[in-house]
Amino acid sequence: MYESPKKRRTPTKNSQVEEDDDTLIKQNNFEVDLYDLSQEEVSNHDMNSEDEYDCLVARSVLVLRVKWSEPNSDAHLENWVNSLLDRTIISTQGESICLWEEYQVWPKELSYLDPYFRNSLGHDTNRASKQTKCQRINLTKEATNLIFPSPAIVPYEGDPIQVKIYKVEVVAFQLGQAVLNIHINWLDQVSLSLNGLCNCVFLSKHVCREPSVLVGWQLGTNFPKDPVDKYQRAFSKSVGKKLAGSIFGSKPVSLNFIGNWLLCPKKRDVNRPPEIIPNHLKRCYHQTVVVIDKEPSKRQLLEYIFQLMRAYGQNFNQPPLSNAPTLDTILNPRFNRFFGLSRSGTVSISWPIGTDTDLFEIKKWWKIFHGIYLILNNHVLGEKSVLMELSNLSANSGQLLRMLEEPDIKIEELYGIRTELFSLANLMTIYTLEMSYDDCGGLPEYVDFFNTLRKIQNIRLQRSKVREEINDVLGLVDNSFVEEQRRLDIRKRKKEKKEKQKRVLAEKVNEQKKQKRFEKMLGIVSSFTVPMVIVASIFGMNLDDLPTEVPFWPLLIITFFVSLILLLLFFVLSRKKINLKPWKQQLVHEEEEDEDDYLL
Repeated sequence: MYESPKKRRTPTKNSQVEEDDDTLIKQNNFEVDLYDLSQEEVSNHDMNSEDEYDCLVARSVLVLRVKWSEPNSDAHLENWVNSLLDRTIISTQGESICLWEEYQVWPKELSYLDPYFRNSLGHDTNRASKQTKCQRINLTKEATNLIFPSPAIVPYEGDPIQVKIYKVEVVAFQLGQAVLNIHINWLDQVSLSLNGLCNCVFLSKHVCREPSVLVGWQLGTNFPKDPVDKYQRAFSKSVGKKLAGSIFGSKPVSLNFIGNWLLCPKKRDVNRPPEIIPNHLKRCYHQTVVVIDKEPSKRQLLEYIFQLMRAYGQNFNQPPLSNAPTLDTILNPRFNRFFGLSRSGTVSISWPIGTDTDLFEIKKWWKIFHGIYLILNNHVLGEKSVLMELSNLSANSGQLLRMLEEPDIKIEELYGIRTELFSLANLMTIYTLEMSYDDCGGLPEYVDFFNTLRKIQNIRLQRSKVREEINDVLGLVDNSFVEEQRRLDIRKRKKEKKEKQKRVLAEKVNEQKKQKRFEKMLGIVSSFTVPMVIVASIFGMNLDDLPTEVPFWPLLIITFFVSLILLLLFFVLSRKKINLKPWKQQLVHEEEEDEDDYLL
């Protein structure tokens, strides 16, 4: 069923090992470089390169990164999880069953961890609490048996590989991030060698169909090709035509489609589920645990760890050279147990040693590795996803800096940019306080595993980089905002001063108008009455030579017409306007002084 491994090429050592090389086996605080092999060990390896190792335990968890929402949208984590918990499907017996259920069974080893770190994992008995850092749900047992009755991986060449999918769970984080865990047992129906397991993990990691490599996943083979009764037709309609075709064995589907279908909200079309698993990720992450029947040689152990954690398949047998830059790390928590950690996957390889611990290694160890260790791994992957999203938001906000170069930018636009960046900085602060922990607590094995994963994923460096990016952008915007605020204050003071001057000028004009109006009224009265007063004064004198023979009424009429003539002359001569030029010149001079202050 599986090809036998080809003869492995042995790498040559061309340079000295770096002192801080991450590809070391750590055992009881003592580091041993596995790549530093002697010529005798290389010769022995070549002679024993055809050794086969049978798997006593072989289980994997495929971890798919999910982006269920954009971080700047109105969607909330609680609402998205509730939309999944409300989903139902029709069983083949015509019953309505729930697709998802709340995560209730936690590994007992979780109690060893730090309480605050447990809280960040979502370990909260109060389901109504909205302050849960992340939320976990898993596929119900009934739904798992219906959707994955007898799954198989269909390669491009060769027979389908029968597996058992016994558990599916979702860990949802803030900022629209989540991971989907699909648990696989490779030894449910077939026996498997270690080389065969390398091929299986290699095929299963492909998220999409790969030409000449993988056709897809066939979820069922025991069903008839087409639904035969009304219950099967109802079941086919409830899960969608495409997924039902894979369950009934007619057409394989990709792992990407399976993940999108499982995480399709209640009110969306299951035939066209939203693509919340990024298409650019050609391969998913994996966490594999394997127990082999005997102890391998040092070089074989190194090669198998390298193949499994990178999931290259048995045809890619050469591990990296000792002087090659790599983030891969090998941990040795027990004499017969090794961890291989990389950005592609995590693997545990162990073997029986003929003691009482062999039963534990075969029966219980995989539960611990896919229990507490998987929880720690998911948390690190969630940290990385959230940091990447924060970095993307920071990069997008950096494009707003181009707006600062515009000369006519308004204070309202600067305020909007500043508010958006403060919101981003607030998200970073909340993430740092509620999600990011440098120490998980618990046993030294857990702490070493957790810290090594965070080092491989560059969590600290990425967190510091995002914080620096946000602070730099926020500093630039703050400087521009303060400068524009100063200019706005100057404009405001200038406007207030100008309005005050206008009020003073208006008051002066009104005062001049009142004075002119009084003078005009006085002139009117004077011009009209002066001739009459003069005539009356003359004829009122006690003189003997006054012209008393002049008739009264003709004299009065002549005097009246003279008053009218004087009145007309007064109106003509009093039409001179108020001179506002000195005040206006003073106002212009003060405006020029304000403009100089604004430019300074």
